[in-house]
Amino acid sequence: DCWPAGFHWGGPFTKVLYLVTQQAIVFDAPCRGVLTKDNVSISIDVAVVFRILEKDVKQFAVKVNPKDLEIRLQAQVDQAVKNLGREITTRDAYGLRSVRTTVIERQQTSADDGPAGSNPMVDEDEKHGALAAEEKYDGMTEEEHMAAQTAQVKGASATQNMKIALNRAFKSDGIEITDVIIKDVDLPSTIQR
Repeated sequence: DCWPAGFHWGGPFTKVLYLVTQQAIVFDAPCRGVLTKDNVSISIDVAVVFRILEKDVKQFAVKVNPKDLEIRLQAQVDQAVKNLGREITTRDAYGLRSVRTTVIERQQTSADDGPAGSNPMVDEDEKHGALAAEEKYDGMTEEEHMAAQTAQVKGASATQNMKIALNRAFKSDGIEITDVIIKDVDLPSTIQR
């Protein structure tokens, strides 16, 4: 039987086989030696957030053990990151670090609508967030700034595609991938600015 969360009584011979959390679990998956389109080896640190589906707890407990899950998840993430690496150039790689896609979408719509700050519907927190995002690009030319924004959009798209692929692989085991985050991208020291 699967019991919901809370306090439960059991007989003296009741044996608890598995305790399965319903909280989100963060799995860190550093991927080393990822080759880019221009054949440069980079390292990408990825975090995968997943949870066990409540309706599939029995299936998860019987079918998957923690060590097997760790090995399979690491292999699937490695494959997805290596596929991503083959699609990008070294110049685009650093922009893959995850940013909130809502900030990128706001920046794109503000560029389409006119100068930033001209929209009376934007509250102060959003203005502050947009200004903080723009401060990251101080010292860049407009062309470099646009290239960085394009790379960030590619990063958000890449994480969404990875999430879909991982869900396809693990949904049958009762695991739902809720988020994929590219935490860091390390370029070789010979090409870092």
